[in-house]
Amino acid sequence: MTEKRALSEDTHRLLTQGLVVLGAALVFVLFAWIVVPGLRRERAEPKAVPDAQAPTPASEGWLDDADAPARPGVEIPAVDPVAVMSPTPEMIALGRTLFAKNCVACHGPSGQGDGPAAVALNPKPRDFTRKDGWKNGSRIADIYGTLSKGLPPSAMAAYDTLSPRDRMALVHYVRSLGAFDHGADDKA
Repeated sequence: MTEKRALSEDTHRLLTQGLVVLGAALVFVLFAWIVVPGLRRERAEPKAVPDAQAPTPASEGWLDDADAPARPGVEIPAVDPVAVMSPTPEMIALGRTLFAKNCVACHGPSGQGDGPAAVALNPKPRDFTRKDGWKNGSRIADIYGTLSKGLPPSAMAAYDTLSPRDRMALVHYVRSLGAFDHGADDKA
């Protein structure tokens, strides 16, 4: 009886080890069949490189790597501070689009600080239509700085992931929401 039991335990252990080896071999085969061809294909195929953008026209006055990438034989236009500081219709339209994507949840569609997320925020989001209460000021450089650094400890996060041009477009749109004197801007 004990000899039969010992044989049974040996058989059980042998079958268990065989199943483990078979399972490992199956995993290895599946890996080789599914993953390896994809890796080979990825190495063999050249990656698609997006077309290089043409430099931004000098009339826009921007010098941003994303807007005017450096390329051999291409002269990058100088920055025109007047163009950067001017709220052109194109800049305000771009700012409106960016505002709808990034700011409406807190500041509301008309910038009055009444977005759906405003209910849960303390302090409440800025009402861009009112002249009073701008913590960093309402001049171009002030709003740009707020977008770049945020307003800790409030819920106003930094939007430094947006390009400088996009942040400036947001500045011009935010200023267009308030029909009041935002103060003189330092052209420097």
